[in-house]
Amino acid sequence: MNNRNRSQGWTHAKKTGHLNEELAAMNIANCSTVQTTITELSNCNNIDFNNVKYGGIHETKVESVIENHKTTSKTDITIPCDNGMLNISLKKDAGGQVFLISVDNFIFGFEKHYLKIIPNHIKRALALFFGSVDIGEIINIVDKQHSPYKSYEIRKNRLTACSLYKYDINLHDALIKWFTDNIKDIFDFCFIRGMSKNQNDWANIIWYKNFLNENTYDEMLNLNTLKDKLPNYAEYGSKNGGTTIQLPFGFLQWHNPSKKEHGDMQFHHSLEKLINL
Repeated sequence: MNNRNRSQGWTHAKKTGHLNEELAAMNIANCSTVQTTITELSNCNNIDFNNVKYGGIHETKVESVIENHKTTSKTDITIPCDNGMLNISLKKDAGGQVFLISVDNFIFGFEKHYLKIIPNHIKRALALFFGSVDIGEIINIVDKQHSPYKSYEIRKNRLTACSLYKYDINLHDALIKWFTDNIKDIFDFCFIRGMSKNQNDWANIIWYKNFLNENTYDEMLNLNTLKDKLPNYAEYGSKNGGTTIQLPFGFLQWHNPSKKEHGDMQFHHSLEKLINL
C-alpha cells in the first residue's frame, strides 16, 4: 500500500501513463501478433507500422470544437494508414477517469459534435446535479424533513438525485431519460471524440494493456463496435441519495478537487462493463 496523497497520485499516474504509452508503441512496432489484431479490428488499409507514434510527456494539444482553443486528444498512439490515421486510446487500468469536462463545455461540445440541441430543462437539471449553479435556496426548499444529504449538498454545492426528485420530479426523470436516449453519442463523446474537432484526432481502438506489470489485462476493442452494442440504459446511483449516474460503460460523477467555483462532470470507464457488451 502506498502513502501518496491525491496530488502525488495524479503525478504518479501521469508519469507511468506516459511510460506505458512508449512501451505500447514499441510493442506495436515490433510485434506481428499485435499488428494482426489491430488490422483485424480496424477499417484501415496498408497500415504503416514503421511509423507508430505516441504522445507521451511531450504530448501536443489538438484543435478544439471551441474556436481558437486547443484540447487534449482522446488518442494516445497514432499509426498512419490509407484512410488517414489509425488512433488508439491506451488504458493501463481496468477503470478510472475517461473524460473530465465542465457542464458548459459538455453542453457546447455535445451540441457542436452531434448537431443536437440540449433542451433548456435538461441544461437546468445538469446544472443542479453537477453544481454549476447556486443551489443554496433550493436545498432549503427541499429540506423540509432534515435530509441526511443536506450537509453534503451544501459542501459540494449540488443536488443529489433524491433532492432533485423532491425539488422537481420532472427534471429528475427527464435528466436520466436524456442520458438513456443519447447514450451512444455520450459514449462517442467520452471515448472517441472528446472536444477534438478533426476526425484524424478521434480514437478508433481502445487497448487495455499495462506494460509496467501492474496488472495482466490485455484487451483490444473497436470503439465504434462497442458504441453500436450499447443498450439504452442509465440510472441514478443508489448510494448517498444518488450522487452518480450509472452508465453501460462506467459511471458519471461530480468532481471538483480544486474547490473551484463549479463542479465538473467526470466520466469513468469500466473494462468489465465494456467486455460484457
